[in-house]
Amino acid sequence: YPTEVPPPTLSAGVAIVHALEHLQSALNWTRAAEKAAKNNDRDSLAVAYYPRSGEAITVALKWSECDVWSAWERAFRKGLAGGLPYELLQLAREYESLSIQEQRILIPAETERVIQRKEGRQYAPPLPALETVEHLRSLARLMIIARMLAVYPEVNS
Repeated sequence: YPTEVPPPTLSAGVAIVHALEHLQSALNWTRAAEKAAKNNDRDSLAVAYYPRSGEAITVALKWSECDVWSAWERAFRKGLAGGLPYELLQLAREYESLSIQEQRILIPAETERVIQRKEGRQYAPPLPALETVEHLRSLARLMIIARMLAVYPEVNS
């Protein structure tokens, strides 16, 4: 028998869907989000956003990293420009043909430049390390979900 028992983990998936979506679809999307959380090396939260039109977005973070969601949500609530995540997605599309070395040089500087031009830039939290197009896409997706959540009233725990 093993002498040490590994600590328990908790993975959860949340699907944000339009009220008119079929309940079975919402359940399937929630299960897919939970699977994304488990695929993120477990002990994670995955949030999947299924807008009525447009592309579905899923972001999975370790529980210890979830404060970043709140930080971006607060930034959008205080007035950070809502178009910022979409501009960052466009930037990622433009840079995907660059080499990794070029991405490591250009992406942090260009991301900062884009943010500094936006209304409400003073509310933006510190940026994580952005070295590749995939890092930039992940940040933009997280920001899209945070922006969507920012329109709802804040709940104090």
